[in-house]
Parts: sequence; C-alpha cells; structure tokens
Amino acid sequence: MNYIVCDLDNTLCKVNTFKIWLLFHLAASIFLSWYFFSQVTLVILLRFNRKIGRWLMKKLILEIYERSFQRTRSLLNNTFTRILLCLIDKKVLEQVMNRHNPKITILATAAPNFYSERLGTILGFNYTLSTFKLDNEWTENLGEQKLNSFKKLVVSWPDAITLIEMFTDHPDDLPLCQYAHKTVLVNPRKGYLAQFYKAGVNPEILYTKSRATRAS
Repeated sequence: MNYIVCDLDNTLCKVNTFKIWLLFHLAASIFLSWYFFSQVTLVILLRFNRKIGRWLMKKLILEIYERSFQRTRSLLNNTFTRILLCLIDKKVLEQVMNRHNPKITILATAAPNFYSERLGTILGFNYTLSTFKLDNEWTENLGEQKLNSFKKLVVSWPDAITLIEMFTDHPDDLPLCQYAHKTVLVNPRKGYLAQFYKAGVNPEILYTKSRATRAS
C-alpha cells in the first residue's frame, strides 16, 4: 500500500492555520468572550516578553479556549472551516490526491484536532494526525511526535508498505521525511533545502507560488 502524508500549515494550506485561528477567535471574543480575549492577551504578552516558550503559549491558549465560547463554538467552527477551505493550495491537494493509486492519504499536522480533523475529512483524507489531548494533557504533533503518530497508525494494518511519501514545507518534519521513501518540499524558504540535504533527504521540489511571493 502507498501512504501519502501531507503537512497542513504552509503546505496544504497557504498559511499557518493556528495563527489564523487565533486571530479569528480574538476578533470574535471582543463580542462573544471577554474571558478568552483577556486571558489570551496576557499569554501573548508573556510570550512576547520571553517569559514562556512557544509550546507553553500554545497549550495555554488551547486550555483557555476549552473554557470559552460554550454557546457559539459550533457556529465559530463552521465559519472558520469555511475560511480555511478558501486558503487551501489546490495544486498541492491535487498532487496528494492523484499520486500513487491505490493509496491511503494522511493529513499530519501540529494544528489542534478540533479543527484539523474536520478539515481533513472535508478534503477527502483517509486519516488526520494532529495535536491532541489525552489524560487531560495536550500533546503537540510535531517532529518526532508526528513520526510516532504515523507509526502508531500504520503498525496494525495488514497491507505491506510499498511507498511512504511526505509533503511538507518545513524542517520540523525531518524525522518523518527521513523515515519516508520520498519527500516533496513545497515552496521551501531560503535555507530550508540545505537542512534537508544535511539530514540525508533529497526532496522533490514543488513550487505553487510565484518567485516574488516566495521571496516575501
């Protein structure tokens, strides 16, 4: 069986989805949840002043979200999903869905599961691996964790692995890229390609943006 794995942020989607999610909910919270707005603003200030790290900031924001928007969450989720669908890179999606039949497609992302799983289903992915909460603790699906999530998913499947192909834009995915048979590097930023070569990964390059857009 062929396994096509695709990152979400800045790969399948043209933006960092968590940043867009955060901006969207901050705007909504002005009218719908002052608790979310005030608490998240405090967390962002702590991060800006380097009092907390990136992952702790993200985890605290997710925990604040769980206590917010109780009555309007469904409406906000539906609206945000429609926004993300407008930001999908159709050229990348076409490549993922049209390669190597038969195949299983897997969306593997550090984005939270409460919006990435729904997006993956709408886009036609067979499975979505994402940042999740287990035993009251959030775990970020990034780097080695993303590789471990993939291994855990496929270990019990009866079909032998013929090909693993990974679509990504970022060296954060190098553990999974090194495990895969092939890597497709999407719109790589300057300097990223050298990191892949240094790690022993010789990727195919897929450009879907103009040179001017990539340079910015």
